[in-house]
Amino acid sequence: MQNGGAYHRDTVAEIKESAKATVSSIRGASGLSLLKSARSQIQHAQVQENQGDLKGALTSLTKAASLVQLLMSTQEFRTESHAGKKGALFKEFLDFQQVCV
Repeated sequence: MQNGGAYHRDTVAEIKESAKATVSSIRGASGLSLLKSARSQIQHAQVQENQGDLKGALTSLTKAASLVQLLMSTQEFRTESHAGKKGALFKEFLDFQQVCV
């Protein structure tokens, strides 16, 4: 902070670890819910970056990545990702990938 206030600089590793810890507490959410949350985090990161809040943007992007990792580890996603079983969740995931590229 300016004007002599306390100032704490988090390292990139600390920011990432904190964001991952927040997401790791999520259990029982549906695949579509996880994907929707990841998409929301990416949009939030874009706003934060545009406002110059790079720490916040990194936090949001790390949360999004962690949410996608969590999604990909669910039985629901693994079932839908097999050949011939491409359901709504898998199609939403493909759309999500196109937006993120």
